[in-house]
Amino acid sequence: MADKLVQFKRNGGQPEIELQFGFAQFAQYRIFLWDTTGKDSTEIGHGVNVDNIPDKFTITEPIANLDNRFVTWQAVVASPTGDAGQQYSMKAIFTQDGANCPDGPFSKQGPLNPDPLIALDKALIQLV
Repeated sequence: MADKLVQFKRNGGQPEIELQFGFAQFAQYRIFLWDTTGKDSTEIGHGVNVDNIPDKFTITEPIANLDNRFVTWQAVVASPTGDAGQQYSMKAIFTQDGANCPDGPFSKQGPLNPDPLIALDKALIQLV
């Protein structure tokens, strides 16, 4: 399967990532920036979606150092009710200079089975 590709402008401002979760599910998440080998990571941010703190983080690494690196986001998603047949959705929105980046946002969704569920996704960064 081909990797998702997020493009940042080489001469643009610092990019941001925002996570959104649907179907009124609880989520605890972490976002990482990986080196080009996929061995070393730096945490971009973490949190929960049920507080009043925005789930949006600036990628602070200098833009010139981002080409061909990966961003991953992972979340433990759980139903507040535990009812059978629950669904989940997780969306990552990348922006730069206030505009959505090409090919985004990136979404995953499906049955919340098992409950709680660990949802993972990633994107390869390309500078343009």
